[in-house]
Amino acid sequence: MSWHWQWHSRRGSERRSNADAGGLLNETTSLYAVIVDANEPEHGRDDMATTLLRQLFNACASAAPAPPVERLLAALEATHAALRRSYPTHCAAYAVLVLDDSRQQAWAVTAGDCRIGYQPDTGQVEWLTPVDTAANWSAEDFTLDHARQPERHTLTRCMKATRLAPPHVEPLHWQPSGTWHLATDGEWIERRLLGQEIATLCDDASTLLLARQPFPAPGHSDSDNWISPHHSSTRTAT
Repeated sequence: MSWHWQWHSRRGSERRSNADAGGLLNETTSLYAVIVDANEPEHGRDDMATTLLRQLFNACASAAPAPPVERLLAALEATHAALRRSYPTHCAAYAVLVLDDSRQQAWAVTAGDCRIGYQPDTGQVEWLTPVDTAANWSAEDFTLDHARQPERHTLTRCMKATRLAPPHVEPLHWQPSGTWHLATDGEWIERRLLGQEIATLCDDASTLLLARQPFPAPGHSDSDNWISPHHSSTRTAT
């Protein structure tokens, strides 16, 4: 069966540039959907988020045959090694949704405050992955109270030069319908949880949607931050 995806990304009002990125690597039997939220790029440099995605997809594609999640974890290590000298003061939160059609299996691999959720055809989005911030430092479920604390901007787990913190790796229930959501904190905290208008968001806000059915309208982004062999914000993967 085919997967359809849609990418939306908007720069926050307090940001010089959009430092989020999204991308998709489609293989014969598996799909890697990724969203990244990184530091703002330094003047005159490529941003870490899109560089991370390109490195990650190259590492996944060149890895020796292995189960999808094992390939991804090996690719994350290789990506960290490639980036640590180029971005010594940067860090990035990320979320990867791995879908294996042949085995009807799904996994979430996350670190930081990017999240993966699932929305049934009729219903609301349920966020399925943990959040790594100083606001919920004891790993409790992230609530509206946590969203209002300034500590939520401090990540307790992410990809940075000093070390590669092991990500959360969780199997997810395979869904034959509905929509998968991958979102950065500007989207799922500021816009959805806090209910702020999109024009007033302080942080970059991005979301990547995947579903079996085509989306009625194209996605949009205010920057060139979608990384895929087929450069589009709304396409079909077969």
